[in-house]
Amino acid sequence: VELAGADWQRVEDALRTALRSDPAGAVVVLAGSLPPGAPVDAYARLAGIAAERGARAVVDVAGPPLAATLAVRPWMAKINALEAESLTGTIARTLYRSVAAARSIRAMGAENAVVTRGVHGAVLVSRDGTWVLGNLPAAHRGRFSVGSGDAFLAGLLAGIARGSSMADALRLAGAAGRRRHFGSIAAIGGAPCPDSRRRRNVRAGSSIVRWDAMATRV
Repeated sequence: VELAGADWQRVEDALRTALRSDPAGAVVVLAGSLPPGAPVDAYARLAGIAAERGARAVVDVAGPPLAATLAVRPWMAKINALEAESLTGTIARTLYRSVAAARSIRAMGAENAVVTRGVHGAVLVSRDGTWVLGNLPAAHRGRFSVGSGDAFLAGLLAGIARGSSMADALRLAGAAGRRRHFGSIAAIGGAPCPDSRRRRNVRAGSSIVRWDAMATRV
């Protein structure tokens, strides 16, 4: 399905309508590939509408749509290390480089920047500091990685919505993404979710370290 000329305007109008009630409590998540026919700055326009209404916009997309959205200063950008490399033009797969990439993304416009590193953890940079989510031990790794990034973001926003600190929200995000590795968010092909004991151990394995303290020790 390809959008016609007036279709995207309807999307923007629908968002304005949705944000009439309690915009300050709303989070607008802009994620996934844009449909054919959508303008390249489509997410930027939606993020701008969210900001105008007092809502928080979170962008989880790559390429030109991400760069366009950063220009309107979204509340959060969450991307993986490969996407961060494409955006910044530098390597972002090591811990130190991912911290640098997240800080660059924040400098480009995001109020909060998250770079995920798969089973190697994630980095979150905000105005209050930088936090590192540690590696997932090999014994706790599952087989179902598809959807883990979405589960991670959902966990992060759930933690923030209930008033958790950024560090605690990041820990919950890690637990949600890692549980997805075990297929525990949804059944995969009708197969039962494996090893409930290992799933219970996932959150316990979600270590969070403040980068300033970590860098001092190193």
